Amino acid sequence: MVNYNLTHLVQPQHQRVLGPIQDDEALFLYSIVKGMRLKRVLEIGGLSGYSAMNFIASMDQVDGTMYTVDIIIVPTLAANHKVITKNALELTAADVDDKPLDLVFFDCHDMVQMDIYHSFVKQNIITEKTILALHDTNLHYSPYQVWGPYSQGQDIMGHP
Repeated sequence: MVNYNLTHLVQPQHQRVLGPIQDDEALFLYSIVKGMRLKRVLEIGGLSGYSAMNFIASMDQVDGTMYTVDIIIVPTLAANHKVITKNALELTAADVDDKPLDLVFFDCHDMVQMDIYHSFVKQNIITEKTILALHDTNLHYSPYQVWGPYSQGQDIMGHP
């Protein structure tokens, strides 16, 4: 039987967090990285490092590397965590060691992410095997969504 160390998931029960991923999202991403034995993860947008800590924890049994790019200073959380402090639009393949990525977590709230996507596809850094994960798609469930149609008790189509 495998025991999973999930002590890094420390958000409050109500999950009303602005910015970082919610713990249910973190657990889902953790299971993907852990279950598929992914070794090279890039997050675009790092904030306080909550997502990075989750990805690092999920790579505890593989020799993986976590890359974080953000325009603000993000803490380095482990020996296998490479923090890139720059505008995400300036991200290059060299920043991720010129090798294909297993997963890219788009989380910088800016359309430059699409420019990065296209550039990395051309350079074979994002391949058909790369998993793409998007955050902040405005799909939080009520009562956790505190703005937008979901805070009004409506379904995805806007119906009560």
